[in-house]
Amino acid sequence: MIEIPDARFATIPRRDWMMVLFAAIVGRVVVLAMALTLGGRLETSDAQQYVAVARNIVDHGAYSLSVSAPFTPTMERAPGYPVFVAGFLAITGTSAPLTLPIVAQMLLGIASAVLFLLIATELLPASWAVGCSLLYAVSPGQLAHSVVLGADMLFTVELLACIVLCLRQLRNPS
Repeated sequence: MIEIPDARFATIPRRDWMMVLFAAIVGRVVVLAMALTLGGRLETSDAQQYVAVARNIVDHGAYSLSVSAPFTPTMERAPGYPVFVAGFLAITGTSAPLTLPIVAQMLLGIASAVLFLLIATELLPASWAVGCSLLYAVSPGQLAHSVVLGADMLFTVELLACIVLCLRQLRNPS
């Protein structure tokens, strides 16, 4: 049986929260600014397919990669991320720039750093938890995936949230 020490979620000092949040926010803003300044693309070839499906969901009500009728359903991409992007395209319009989904991904990246801090606080001594969380908040992979369209950041937040909930359940199995 796994034993986890007493609950520490609520004992994270405000200073530690702020350091991790600050690092996560600044890191993502810097990477986004660098990408835009250097003319970098904020989408991958996978993202092009996700966006095509999202546009078809909004414009034609079809989960399809087709560019014209008939909109043949596709199984090439899992539905989670295209539906996520379609929600934003429904607000901004399918021909608008993909700014809103990128901002949402940046917010998901920041949320992932906070979730990581919650997990680390449960499993590590306080100073190690903060240090690991700061490293996670500014790790190149996390920074890149939070400013480039792709399913990775949405999946990461879902996974980390599930881990937090599992740790809480292990702590209080009532």
